[in-house]
Amino acid sequence: MLKLSQRKVDTARGPTKVWYIKGVCPFTGDKFYRSTRCHLKGDAEVVLAKVLREQKEKAQHGDKGTRNFGDAVVQYLHHGGEARFLTPLVEALGDTQLGRITDEDLTKVCRKVYPKAGPGTLVRQVYGPFQAVWNWAAGATWVHDHKWPKPQVPKRKPVIPDESYLVTILKALTNDYQKAALLFMSFSGRRASEVVSILVKHHDPVGATVLIGDTKNDDPIVVALPTFVNSVLSALPHKDPDACLFGYSSRFSLTNAIKRAAARAKTQYYSPHKVGRHLFARRFLAEGHTLRELMDAGGWRSYGAVMIYAHLEKKGVHKKVRDVQSPVRAMLEGPRPKFKKRIRRLKRRKVVEADIQETSAVEVQSCHSLIDSD
Repeated sequence: MLKLSQRKVDTARGPTKVWYIKGVCPFTGDKFYRSTRCHLKGDAEVVLAKVLREQKEKAQHGDKGTRNFGDAVVQYLHHGGEARFLTPLVEALGDTQLGRITDEDLTKVCRKVYPKAGPGTLVRQVYGPFQAVWNWAAGATWVHDHKWPKPQVPKRKPVIPDESYLVTILKALTNDYQKAALLFMSFSGRRASEVVSILVKHHDPVGATVLIGDTKNDDPIVVALPTFVNSVLSALPHKDPDACLFGYSSRFSLTNAIKRAAARAKTQYYSPHKVGRHLFARRFLAEGHTLRELMDAGGWRSYGAVMIYAHLEKKGVHKKVRDVQSPVRAMLEGPRPKFKKRIRRLKRRKVVEADIQETSAVEVQSCHSLIDSD
């Protein structure tokens, strides 16, 4: 068993006491006699805990358990992993042994690299990439399987403009390139960064398709176009096939054009992502399609990514359930058999009551006639 012991040592400033780790490791059986370089017992206990954790990893996975995060990233990328957002993690944790990384280390990376980021950004740019590397290392038996805790992302329904807003902005835009870009975003569900990367040669007017090679997921995709959108794109004047199809090479320029259009129309500004991707999802689901079909149509990689539109799909499902047609429905919408006798009795009662009232009125009138004659 490893334990701490204090020993007097001579230093340049004179004699002092330092805590040492000594004993036999319970995990590997190795003999230990190592200085913690700590004068305080509390600090020495922290070092002892780290040594025990490191030796446990070594006992479970051999020398692989002592490899650092940088080695894991190199192998992860070599086996086809995605490099996006890994650079800040390598700079902060590259030399740290995998077995010695803690939750606090990830928190420090978040505070240093993304001090103003929200939970969603931190999950996407820190915890997600780190977990992907860790999962690869666990698959290679470098470390044990572990799901690292991440910030809770509040579930919010996306704010989605309606079709009338799209019409308003289209009327306020000043040139055909801007209108074509907005139409393409809204009816294809593509991101602004993808739209500005499209070249003239990527548009096939005959097949009514557009090839997008630079996507967020790094997977080229062919987008089918509605007829009227394809006509608008075909009418754009172009001579150079390597020119930008919509005349923009930066998504920020396109965003500013939409902002100015909203200001001219004196209406609320919605980002290109909301007017494009969100409105596309709303329109697609309103036509009766499913979330799975939406994922394929919009180029979402995971089913979880389209779950923010689940409330829109439910509305369509509820309407379909309410409008279902069946002979049973026609039978039940008429009078129920067990109530037919009761309905007939009520009708007869109303007829009798009407006869009584009519008879009473005649008798009263006759009495008045007799009184008047007297």
